[in-house]
Amino acid sequence: MFKKSNAGDQLLIAVKLNKFSEISRLVALGVNVNSRIDKNGKTALHYAAYKGQLLAVKALTEAGADLDLTDENGVTALHRAIIHGHTDIVRTLLQAGCCVDNTDENGNTALHEAAWNGYSRCVELLVTAKCNVNIHNRTGYTSLHLAAQNCHCTTLQVLLNGGSNPLVKNDYGDTPLHIAVRYGHVQVCNSLMETKINISDQNNDGNTPLHIAASMGHEKLTEMLIKAGSVITVKNNVGDTARELAIRNGFKKIARVLASSKGDTLRMFRKERKDKRRPHSADVSHLFSGTTASTLTTTATQLWVPRAVSQDPDPKKQEDKRDFSRHLTWGRKKKDERKPKVLTIKYDEMCSIERDFLKKRNATMRKSHKSHSRSSIKSLEEKVRSDPGLHRESKKSHSRVKDEKLKRKLVLDRKLTKQCESGACESDL
Repeated sequence: MFKKSNAGDQLLIAVKLNKFSEISRLVALGVNVNSRIDKNGKTALHYAAYKGQLLAVKALTEAGADLDLTDENGVTALHRAIIHGHTDIVRTLLQAGCCVDNTDENGNTALHEAAWNGYSRCVELLVTAKCNVNIHNRTGYTSLHLAAQNCHCTTLQVLLNGGSNPLVKNDYGDTPLHIAVRYGHVQVCNSLMETKINISDQNNDGNTPLHIAASMGHEKLTEMLIKAGSVITVKNNVGDTARELAIRNGFKKIARVLASSKGDTLRMFRKERKDKRRPHSADVSHLFSGTTASTLTTTATQLWVPRAVSQDPDPKKQEDKRDFSRHLTWGRKKKDERKPKVLTIKYDEMCSIERDFLKKRNATMRKSHKSHSRSSIKSLEEKVRSDPGLHRESKKSHSRVKDEKLKRKLVLDRKLTKQCESGACESDL
């Protein structure tokens, strides 16, 4: 069942499926072929040209669809077909009689789009359809400018054969040769220089193609332009030649190619230096006019004062002795900082746990000391048993110690008796 409310959707489905008979059936039922199918203002013909549905395009053109309808961006069905490179659809639209020179919101025609993308077959179809080859877009670019920028050599040749003007300038005053040199396209420059153009033509800044090649560092292009007869001495609006721009940007080889004589480039690249030559000696003969012979024979005159000569004929340079002590102290400080800091706490400030820990540690230390002393005594006893002479010496040493202790006790007893006697005498008095 056919419903008028869903007519646009049904037509879009038929276009997607590329059904020629279904489209013709819907048109016979009264469907509007030029109805908008989306918010951007596209028609069914826009969609068919975008997707490359050849049968759908033929059915819509036979049904009387408007070939020059534009969407909200000013793009026609021919623009859509060329942007996506559908040459068969371009051919059918041109045969149906669509307008070739329609422009979009940026001023680009279908030829601009074909030249930008490098679709040479589409360009041939448009040129044979007698489109305007020299139309400018909003920035003043023609289709030849765009082909030169993207290095589409075959497209460029088709445009030149179709009557495109190689001397056309954009809003910046650039010709297609200026643009080709800027992007470094050698083949495009060759094909453009074969035509009758002014190689030394200047843009709005006064730059020739040679200026651009020298400033961008394109060596091959500079040699090509010089051989083709480009003028080297032309100055731009700032007053710079191509050679000066090459020197400023540091391209020495290009500056040598552009130099008029050998050595000019070296002078330009060298910085200004002071003259280090020895000054010429002055004529001082008039100063000696009234002097005696004795003054003239002396080795030291008023004009020459001898310098103090060092004792050594070849004085050696003193070695640079540096003091590295501060570095050593710095290293020691760093080592001290890295060491873990031990906190010293008084016994009164310790908690009960720390005190118990200290008591246990001290007890273990005492036990270990006692065990060590016992083991040392045992080892001595074993030595004595093995060596009786050593036992005698040890006995003698022990007897000596005892004698010394006894002597000390006797001395103390005598002192105490004397003190007691002196105290008793004083009490009797």
